[in-house]
Amino acid sequence: MAIGEGGTSGAARVMTYQASQGAAAGLSSARQVQDFLTNASEEVRGVAVNYDGSLVGARGDLAYFFDTGLRLLGQGNIPTPQTSKGIAFHPLHANFRSNSNLSGTYNPNVHLAFVPTGNRTVDIIDTQRGGDPIGRVTIKDIINGPLKAILPFPEDNAGRACAATPVQDRNGVTIGEAVQIYEGTSFSDPIAQNGITEDACVVVKLFGTSTSGGVVVIPVRKADILRHHPARAN
Repeated sequence: MAIGEGGTSGAARVMTYQASQGAAAGLSSARQVQDFLTNASEEVRGVAVNYDGSLVGARGDLAYFFDTGLRLLGQGNIPTPQTSKGIAFHPLHANFRSNSNLSGTYNPNVHLAFVPTGNRTVDIIDTQRGGDPIGRVTIKDIINGPLKAILPFPEDNAGRACAATPVQDRNGVTIGEAVQIYEGTSFSDPIAQNGITEDACVVVKLFGTSTSGGVVVIPVRKADILRHHPARAN
């Protein structure tokens, strides 16, 4: 579990709690995040934990990714972030490689984070690579609260060719099937438009509260995820 303080003065903290270690041992030290949150005078405007707890995310003016020991593993850029909130991982994001999970394996099909921006978009960041987003979804409003991601319903992709790939957690247990975006697990080889996964296939669905005063449902398609991918720059 990740706990984010919504501080507004640069003193906000993120802590993690691992229930299996008991009440005392399971709570992380708040000091361990000072190097990338307090020093940056960041507010915490969203936290997320991936499927098996091998990666934690927090967002302020940037998106930060760190392991359960709260060691910074990377960050992503967010355009005009001050008015937006929320962060979510792909629902099958698991087995991320870090010092606390050395056997982890990079899987670009699911190692994705979704971060709302102040430009009325939700940016898509590859958590292994960080930096600028590889994809983007345009929406009517700004997400100003929590963001959650789920797998698509069967009817969302009815009639489309949407290949599936099994996903395993850090214990080697198959946790589900994800819509396949890449050939195997190579970031350099996204599936072509007319390939085994159509660009219109819904990969995840996002739910978030917005400035319109309601909850918006955002289907994220393969084309959205690859919108700024280097292989599709032209």
